[in-house]
Amino acid sequence: MVMMKRALLLAGLVSIGADAKKATSAASFDGNHPGDGDANSTKPNLLMLYVDDMGYGDIGYNNQELSKASRHLNKLANGGIILDQFYTSPTCTASRASLLTGRYPARLGLQDSVIHSTEPRGVPLEEVMLPQKLSEAGYKTVAFGKWHLGFHQAQYLPHRRGFDDFYGILTGGGDHFAHLSTGSFEMRGPEYKSTKYLYTGYNLVHNDEPVPDEEVEGMHSTDIYTGKALEFLDAAAAAIRDPKTEAQPWFMYLAYQAIHSPMQTVSNEDSSCNSIQRKTKDRAFASMRKKLCGMLEMVDDSAHKLVSALKAGDMWDNTLMVFLSDNGGIIRHGSSNSPLRGEKGEYYEGGIRVPGFFSGGFVERELLRTGTEPYTSKALFHVTDIHATMLKVAGVHADPGEIDGVDQWDAIVEAKDSARGSILHNINSDLFGNAGALRHGDYKLIVESRVSESEIYSYGQSMLQDSDWDMSELSQVIHQKLLRTPGQYCLYNVVKNPSEDESGDCADFEGCTNLYYNEDFAAKRDEMLALWADYVADVPSSTEEWVDDGPLADPAHFGGYWTPWRDESGIPYAIYALADETHHLTLAQHPGQKGEQEKVDMSEALGSDGQLAAGAKALKGEGDITEDEERRRLESSAGAASAGVMQSAICLVGGVVAGVLGTVATTRRQEQRRRGLF
Repeated sequence: MVMMKRALLLAGLVSIGADAKKATSAASFDGNHPGDGDANSTKPNLLMLYVDDMGYGDIGYNNQELSKASRHLNKLANGGIILDQFYTSPTCTASRASLLTGRYPARLGLQDSVIHSTEPRGVPLEEVMLPQKLSEAGYKTVAFGKWHLGFHQAQYLPHRRGFDDFYGILTGGGDHFAHLSTGSFEMRGPEYKSTKYLYTGYNLVHNDEPVPDEEVEGMHSTDIYTGKALEFLDAAAAAIRDPKTEAQPWFMYLAYQAIHSPMQTVSNEDSSCNSIQRKTKDRAFASMRKKLCGMLEMVDDSAHKLVSALKAGDMWDNTLMVFLSDNGGIIRHGSSNSPLRGEKGEYYEGGIRVPGFFSGGFVERELLRTGTEPYTSKALFHVTDIHATMLKVAGVHADPGEIDGVDQWDAIVEAKDSARGSILHNINSDLFGNAGALRHGDYKLIVESRVSESEIYSYGQSMLQDSDWDMSELSQVIHQKLLRTPGQYCLYNVVKNPSEDESGDCADFEGCTNLYYNEDFAAKRDEMLALWADYVADVPSSTEEWVDDGPLADPAHFGGYWTPWRDESGIPYAIYALADETHHLTLAQHPGQKGEQEKVDMSEALGSDGQLAAGAKALKGEGDITEDEERRRLESSAGAASAGVMQSAICLVGGVVAGVLGTVATTRRQEQRRRGLF
């Protein structure tokens, strides 16, 4: 009987995998590129240094306080092209998705919330990512560091999205030394109101294999990723020296977890950061600022090592380096976005305008070719433009309309005006209040919701604990309770008023005023609102389906590691409990264990009701803190036990069947909405 039920499930869900489109690139090779010619040896290598949560004032060329801590990065920036008007999204999933797809988050269904650890969603599989396009043009593609673009199924993993090799974390963050990430889940039902269950597991993987903890024990994440990058560069240099090996250009996506929390760094008595504590009376901020400085110093030292390796391997002259942050910094974690207003998660400049620059020997040669000195560009530049510009440099043609990014290569190497005139910073769906921001020329419109995205998400989860609302009902409740009062509208000239000052205390009122309510700017306001209305009309009512697999994704069932928890047809591996046994490797046996693989009785693996009652540790009414902060708070509690033993309550046959069928319906709704989006 049990096997029959599993067979019915398989029959109903296998079509998900069969219907999944195999992505085909809209890009094609074009021999006309800055390197000239079409041989692989003439194409530049592409090195991307991606830093997490670095604010505008977290690098020396914008803030003298950190000049020593970022001296190598400053040198690279000052020898290349600094992007002073560089914009991203206010949160990491949206920014990373835009970078790798070249498309605005609203086109991807990722404009409302980051991807949480136990959510079964990711960048849509029909999207063709940058490494896929570069691979087709002959590039070797590797990625080290943070992913955070979905991993519930194997086809969402980096090495299935165009990267030849990946070593890093799939989650949104984690402990830099212990290499643990924590996910939270809220059981639905009034009896679990205001209760969160936490799941913790090791987060490092190499492609689809967990990295044994002993391999990285005691190492900081920055050192780990830099070490892997240096190994790759050594191999690339050896290939160049080998006359029997055909030269192959490469693309390296080096996405550091730093300087994202937790604020952890290697102790260094000689650090230039030790003096920071004496520069402010705010001791809590000073402590965090010192740690952030130390993390920055580690990234800076890593950049120096990478440049040295490139030069030693005769690759520097043919390497294009781009450095960027994914969003603004978090002030309580020691970041500074000064002189800009706001921080991560906000549409003010401090949340979306971040450090970025082009450098490398290839850039130096291009500037020499055009007779342009290294400089600071004031050209409007969006994260999607990195995508388009790298394609241009690599000699890959992108069909017009396929991406939102604009090729800016000629503009920046010739110090011309920006190739774009506007940016849709973001626009939330109706369920999240249609908040967002739009830049057009020198002016920026901000449409604020009365509450933040994270507050809406938390409230929606709370409501779903009370009742099984459908999306239209949930939307009505959220609008009545949270969005009844409209948020603020702002209009700034961000060229004259980059700090978005509203004091009115300046000679030129455009430099210190919210112009939205000034009738002298009624025409500009109406123009911006008309542009905004066009975008609102094309955004679906909701792109967040509130599906959370919770305990189905618990690392405890996968050898203690975060790993895909659904098979390629979309079936959670835990559903295999219906057959009483499984041959799935990570469920049956830790990959690092020796000996013959054995079948596992899943009724034992999933735990008992008694274990559920004894082991589920909960947080009540804790507010808006990160999942990893929650984990550390639990670890400090005496007798803390695993929170992942609630499977027996979740995986009852009836509940599992209902959940899977609901996910099928949700997946189909998401696909239909994406087809109609824009």
